[in-house]
Amino acid sequence: MVVKVAIVQFEKSDFESMPPVERDFLIMCGHISNEILILGKTIMASQNFPTEKIALRIALAQSVFFARLLAGKLYEAWGALDARYFSTQLSKKYDGVMEKDAEIALEGLRKYFGKSTNAIKLIRNSYSSHYTKEDLQRGLDAISEPDELSMYLSQCNVNSFYYMSDIILNRVMFDKFYRSDLSTAFNKMYKEIVQVQGWMIEFMSHAIMTVSEKYIDISEGRVMKGENNYSSCPKPDDLRMPIFIDIS
Repeated sequence: MVVKVAIVQFEKSDFESMPPVERDFLIMCGHISNEILILGKTIMASQNFPTEKIALRIALAQSVFFARLLAGKLYEAWGALDARYFSTQLSKKYDGVMEKDAEIALEGLRKYFGKSTNAIKLIRNSYSSHYTKEDLQRGLDAISEPDELSMYLSQCNVNSFYYMSDIILNRVMFDKFYRSDLSTAFNKMYKEIVQVQGWMIEFMSHAIMTVSEKYIDISEGRVMKGENNYSSCPKPDDLRMPIFIDIS
């Protein structure tokens, strides 16, 4: 499959012609979308797991780490929407103007973050943007295999991994809001984060286009600078996140 990328190039005057509130909202939506999409691709690469036991354990830990980062970014993205879309009254101007998919996505976000407690908030507050201060005995009590309390040490620090710390913290985290076995908890967390990620990207992509097209005719030749085609792009199943790195 060939990946086609249309090049849309603005001029500084295009942004200067917009009301500052809408300009800043558009710029922030693009920035947030970029971060979420980068982490999404990283998680794709991290989920093609090896079969060897130690490499698999490290790969799972890496994947959960990136998912925690994404959860934190999604929580902060909702805060940015609250500050730059709802609090500025832009929502009154654009709600009902965007396409149906954007409205559905925004409603999904409203309902999810409107809950007093949700997994993304809990992950962000204690396991993503901050380090938990709670007692970790509960995680230690949940250890079921003696070799889970292991460190994997290499002659080079980049290839070392302190697995016992990761598995204890993850068990505390998962037990807090999923209360199921580790494998089921992994899957529930990924499903929840991916759903919210989809809503956020869907809404923000529509918001970027809606605000842009209100002030700039994107179809005109002045801003359309052609299209690039990229072949030989890897498929998701071909992506691999490195576990160990040869730096000799």
